[in-house]
Amino acid sequence: MNLGVFLLTFALAAAPGQEGRLEVSGVRATYGELGATRPDWKIPLGEALHVAFDISGLTTDPSGHVRYRTVLEVENSRGEKIFRPEPIESSLLNIQGGGKVRDSVVVLTGVEQTPGSYRLKLTVTDLQPRKDSPREASATQDFALVPQEFGLVRFQLSYDRLGQMPAPPAGGAGQTLFVNAAAVGFKRDAQSNQGGIQVEMSVLDSSDRPMTPKPALVQAKGIPAGLDVIPVRFDLPLMRGGTYRLVFKSTDLVSKKSTSFSVPLIVTDFAGAQGSTR
Repeated sequence: MNLGVFLLTFALAAAPGQEGRLEVSGVRATYGELGATRPDWKIPLGEALHVAFDISGLTTDPSGHVRYRTVLEVENSRGEKIFRPEPIESSLLNIQGGGKVRDSVVVLTGVEQTPGSYRLKLTVTDLQPRKDSPREASATQDFALVPQEFGLVRFQLSYDRLGQMPAPPAGGAGQTLFVNAAAVGFKRDAQSNQGGIQVEMSVLDSSDRPMTPKPALVQAKGIPAGLDVIPVRFDLPLMRGGTYRLVFKSTDLVSKKSTSFSVPLIVTDFAGAQGSTR
């Protein structure tokens, strides 16, 4: 079974704190890298399973760096290891202190895989261990691969149009983010064997009121046989500070089935922020 590619990304360390017992915690599935937390661990076939987690208790060297190794393993319901990529060693400047970092991995699932129960295991080794703390810590998480139905998969906010520079669901007023996803599982007309999809993106304010009279729209009609994945892209210019919700509604133009999901969006207006010089 091909579970895809193991990717590792990392951010600057979290808030300062005392270094202690090495621990992997806060394991959660997210909508894309750096994204909002998914409501559950039911992952449709063909989806990218992004997993974020926190590592605390890492040893900081005199130059302020932490060094650690991460190993990802995936088991099926019989306990058989079906995916174990090469370990990834990371070194970063712990600029916010505390010996704590936030990290993530991604598993790319395929449509040919068997639906069912799986378990992933994350193991982190401190490469600058101390005598009074464990060198290794791990965490496990069960998840389910479910049959693919119509909807959007591989959702990712990014700083670039091609989706190669992941972005969190946040930005500054005047900035433009980009939405990348893919529509899958749509039906085809019985006579023409062609499909059609429509995806709407709405921005709602903190009272769930739409910010525009009509949603942004992506539509594809006459999808030929053999084309089963349709890229979906939106520009997302951020103009006003506030807390919002992005709502995506996908409609299969043949079966008339619709699905939707939403993610939070935080926009900061830095116009009043004041820097300083000395």
